[in-house]
Amino acid sequence: MSKRKNLSEYIFEKAWRSVCKDLKIKKSDLFSPNRAYESVNNRYLLFYVCSKNLLKLRQIEELSNMEGLDIDLATISRGIAKVQGSPDLKNQLKTEIVL
Repeated sequence: MSKRKNLSEYIFEKAWRSVCKDLKIKKSDLFSPNRAYESVNNRYLLFYVCSKNLLKLRQIEELSNMEGLDIDLATISRGIAKVQGSPDLKNQLKTEIVL
């Protein structure tokens, strides 16, 4: 019997699936520790979508770490701010609200 997901896990999964679909990338690409510009921006888009769907920074950090991405609160906050200030980045998303 599989473990039932809590709401934050459900939202996080919907968010990363949506980002992967919109950007046409794999989950492994999204959660890769790669620091290339495009990879970092893809993760920033994930953090932004999570925040738009009411996940708190601490929840995003915890769930990202559970997926193997070693990330801190400052990076998540910086990523969200970068997407909010960049229409070009936001335009890469077809969906911001995943619920």
